[in-house]
Amino acid sequence: MIKGIDKNLYTPMIRQYLDIKEEFIDSLIFFRLGDFYEMFFDDAKIASKELEIVLTGRDAGVEERVPMCGVPYHSIDNYIKRLIEKGYKVVIVDQKDNIGNEKLFNREVTRVLTPGTFISNDDQKSNNAFIASFEIFLNRIYLVYIDIVSGYGYYKNFLFDIENFKQEIKLLNIKEFVIKSEFELQEIKRVSQSTNITLSILNNIKEVPNLDYLYNELDNHYKSSYLRLLNYILTTQKKEVIHFQKPSYVSDSKYMNLSYSTIKDLEVCSYSNIEKKTTLYSILNYTKTAMGARYLKSNLLCPSKDLTFIKLRQTIVSSIFEKNLERVELAKELYNIYDLERLISKISFETLTPLDCIQIKKSLIPLEKVVKLLEKLKINSYFQFTTNLVAINDLINVIENSIVDEAPILIKEGNIFKPSYNVEIDEYRSINIDSKEYLLNFEKIEREKTGIKNLKVGYNRVFGYYIEVSGLNVSLIKDEYGYIRKQTLSNAERYITAELKTKEALIMSALEKCNKLEYDLFNEFRLNLKNQIKLMQIIAKDISELDLLLSFALAAKENKYVLPVFNSNNELILEKSRHPVLEKNISNCISNNCILDDEKNILLITGPNMAGKSTYMRQIALIVIMAQIGCFVSASFASLPIFDAIYTRIGAKDDITEGDSTFMVEMKDVYQALKSATKDSLFIFDELGRGTATYDGMALAQAIIEYISKHINCKTLFSTHYHELTILDKDIKTLKNVHVKANSKDNDIIFLYKVVDGPSNRSYGINVARLAKIPMEIILRSEFLLYNFEKVALNEHKHLRLEEYQAPLFFDSTTSNQKEVIKLLSELKIDELKPIEALNILNELKRKVKNGEN
Repeated sequence: MIKGIDKNLYTPMIRQYLDIKEEFIDSLIFFRLGDFYEMFFDDAKIASKELEIVLTGRDAGVEERVPMCGVPYHSIDNYIKRLIEKGYKVVIVDQKDNIGNEKLFNREVTRVLTPGTFISNDDQKSNNAFIASFEIFLNRIYLVYIDIVSGYGYYKNFLFDIENFKQEIKLLNIKEFVIKSEFELQEIKRVSQSTNITLSILNNIKEVPNLDYLYNELDNHYKSSYLRLLNYILTTQKKEVIHFQKPSYVSDSKYMNLSYSTIKDLEVCSYSNIEKKTTLYSILNYTKTAMGARYLKSNLLCPSKDLTFIKLRQTIVSSIFEKNLERVELAKELYNIYDLERLISKISFETLTPLDCIQIKKSLIPLEKVVKLLEKLKINSYFQFTTNLVAINDLINVIENSIVDEAPILIKEGNIFKPSYNVEIDEYRSINIDSKEYLLNFEKIEREKTGIKNLKVGYNRVFGYYIEVSGLNVSLIKDEYGYIRKQTLSNAERYITAELKTKEALIMSALEKCNKLEYDLFNEFRLNLKNQIKLMQIIAKDISELDLLLSFALAAKENKYVLPVFNSNNELILEKSRHPVLEKNISNCISNNCILDDEKNILLITGPNMAGKSTYMRQIALIVIMAQIGCFVSASFASLPIFDAIYTRIGAKDDITEGDSTFMVEMKDVYQALKSATKDSLFIFDELGRGTATYDGMALAQAIIEYISKHINCKTLFSTHYHELTILDKDIKTLKNVHVKANSKDNDIIFLYKVVDGPSNRSYGINVARLAKIPMEIILRSEFLLYNFEKVALNEHKHLRLEEYQAPLFFDSTTSNQKEVIKLLSELKIDELKPIEALNILNELKRKVKNGEN
């Protein structure tokens, strides 16, 4: 019950609305009334504000009018999309048959649309939103997430850490969590609010027998989450999900680890609806289909670590790259393919329209030519759909022989099927054709009878067929004509006659029966298309892969990329490498070399602001990502190892939702990197420590570099303005000083953007300030202070060298009994314990700890 409302006071229709609202209290109810979906009470107030539509009122049996607003039924998707993007849930209530008295329709919920289950009618080139669920066990999160459009599901697990959890949510673009009510919601709510995620509660994890093949191989932690999602989707969509595919395990051993922070720092792609033109995605996106564009983005988020897989892609890209004619023709054919993944989901959810059927046909027609092109390129064996041409042509013929080419979007207004598809439809249409001839003849007779040359017969939905006479000729209408006045316009009168109404009843009866028959036959037609889902999924998956690799070849040709090679001796060698995004936006992009190996795996980069330190580091990281998705790279030569992760800290950013300062966010990023990295990782650290006092920052920066070299030993690019750190190459043999070159003349600075060996001799900060037109008084005072600071500090940093440092001794205060307890806990197989056994073990461990304290 809506708070403060007595349903019995309202009209039957409003009571009907309130009954449904009680079940969906957290959703906006779209209530079908004729040609509109209406909203009432608070729903109307919210919708009118969010959708910028007029708020009005409706008489509802009580003294005060009920707030109301509405939207036309034919444009509902655009309004729903806007609400979903703002995080609302929308319940669609449709009219069914009449009940009891003829004025009140039976209504029922036909769809529940949420941020994780909404399927747009548009081809979406951005990532699909995931809906997810999870369990927490032994301080690990077991996450399951599904893309409802493609039907792909995934599962993974990771250490339960709030920061890590938030990074995963943002990275995967999860829009909705479905969780059990037993969870301690406060912390989860806080995370959901800071990440703008919708929370839904569902405890139902019943098995779904006809879909058990989807989850029967999952272990219990994943299985319960998957079943929760499955039951939620079945409940909200009111349809089966036969297009769902077995979920895939996302293994750390298979994919490079890129956090949300890393993706943002490197500007790999955008998470907004509007894709920026300054991302790696925008530079590589030569895809011709919505599926390929989405697949490109998902690949950029999860580059492969499988060398065999990467080399296979390189083979295909190279083949396409080398054949100009076939490459151009392939691009033309793929351009004609619609979003098959979205169309498959519409078949599954029974929302496919006649127009969608034509889009399926148009998407299948180019495939025969695509196969021939792949044969010429000698890569047809890599794509499964190439062996299914007979089945593909059969599906084309089914649609070609059934659905009209100018197919409508709506399915209740007829004109769906071609002539000869159904005898009854042809008969009804024949009546309609005859009626058009009758109406033309009737109009001619009435003109002759009345002498009114501009008399015309028209039709509208309100009055049906009518005779319209201009105001100047109304006086010519005589009683014996049998005209009955129906409507008065500003410059005309409309009439009906008994003969015209009789004919109208015949026409409308035939039209209504024809539309009803077409509606029923189309429902049957699209149900039969469910048998084609597996074939279409094979096609969609292969076209996504082909479109991606074609995009790589087109990007390589356009931007003069080279094929990278991979080595097993842990060397990163880049010759004349360029930043792939920057070179598309400036006319003269400077190239640079980079060599990192076991002997020198840390580059300490110095140089002035604006000289290109950050750009240099970013371009190396982006080239690594490009190489491990199978793409050519922006260099003249590239030889790389396989990296397992890239960790970055670039730029200044705070987190006001968590109350974290810029420096705290920086330290959290560094912590995550140091905790997770291995010797096969890549660090990109830009000016660490600048968010605090100079000596604090310098001390932290030096200690972090020393820790990396001692405990992780991974490839690291570390830029800094702390010139005192350049002495580290004397203690850390794997560290090499390089700097970005700049020249100074007459106090003017010239940036050369070239990375050369050795440390920078100065920062040029005051020169940059001069370029920014800081007042000369400040510039002169700064130069005086700088001279004196450097003079005082000269030669005072020798004691900072690592060889002068004596680390304090650490004492382990853990008792032998406590160590034994820790060992026993680590060896316990909890899943195999009975409750009484677990209690006995717990009691014994408690006794041991207590004895150890005495």
